[in-house]
Amino acid sequence: MVTAMRIEKILGSDRVMVEGETFTDCFDKMASAVENMLAAAKCLSCDSTRTVPVVRNYQGNTYREMVCLDCGAKLGFGMRKADGELFPRRKKDGQDIGVGGWAKWIPKDNDEPTF
Repeated sequence: MVTAMRIEKILGSDRVMVEGETFTDCFDKMASAVENMLAAAKCLSCDSTRTVPVVRNYQGNTYREMVCLDCGAKLGFGMRKADGELFPRRKKDGQDIGVGGWAKWIPKDNDEPTF
């Protein structure tokens, strides 16, 4: 991809930079990035702003999530097949996940994650 444009935006103490071939392409990428950053900026389970991004691999799959350092809740992200953009996962099988997508792992007898 030949980059024709770059747009930067400062959100609090974070800087978001996107690149694209057209202004529309950059705008769409910026909108997605800002939406994801704002969704993950505050844990809705405990209202903490102490969240960090985590990438982990489990059984050959890559998981991207924000983790709350205060209560341990996680906000998982899915990836769109069409363009590879991330989005916050708020539902699983049509059911809400935790509080606004932020969920805590509660071990069961078989010790499998129950998000």
